[in-house]
Amino acid sequence: MSVLTTVNSPFNISITERVLVELIKKKKFDKKWAGHIYAFFTDVPVQDIVRFAIEHKISLSKIRSYYEKFIKEYFPNKELEDIFVI
Repeated sequence: MSVLTTVNSPFNISITERVLVELIKKKKFDKKWAGHIYAFFTDVPVQDIVRFAIEHKISLSKIRSYYEKFIKEYFPNKELEDIFVI
């Protein structure tokens, strides 16, 4: 299952890979895509998040920064946090 399949499955409108990548890279949170963004950080398996980050040249520090700024307070993901310790 692809990252986008997981992220888009509960919603009537679909976020594109490009939009998701840009939001993370630019560290922006668009309320229009809030559910999709939360799904990325909580529903997508960690190994797929890492693969997605590598594929799109997003550093793990950028993933961590985005997660800590926008996601952690509302939807903490211990499994994801564990990779930041390495």
